[in-house]
Amino acid sequence: MDIQRLNNDRRALEHRIRELKAVLRTTWTRPMGDEQCELLRLKADATELCIVVAWRRGKLHLPDLERCRAVAEARGPRYGLRPPAAHEPAGLSQA
Repeated sequence: MDIQRLNNDRRALEHRIRELKAVLRTTWTRPMGDEQCELLRLKADATELCIVVAWRRGKLHLPDLERCRAVAEARGPRYGLRPPAAHEPAGLSQA
């Protein structure tokens, strides 16, 4: 698995999230809806990367097994994650 790429992507997301939060914490002098929407998207992306990391370790980041599996299948290949079944959290299979 390409941990370096995953960590770089996580750091880039964290950096952008911090930038947006700094802007949103100041007095608003214009509508900030676009920034709020971007922040929500970035947070969702960060959560998905955390799901991939947890799945790789055979754990769940969220209690929803199906969502974690779906995210691992969708996002995992970018980082060279083997098929999610190989990392399925022990005892959590719904087979």
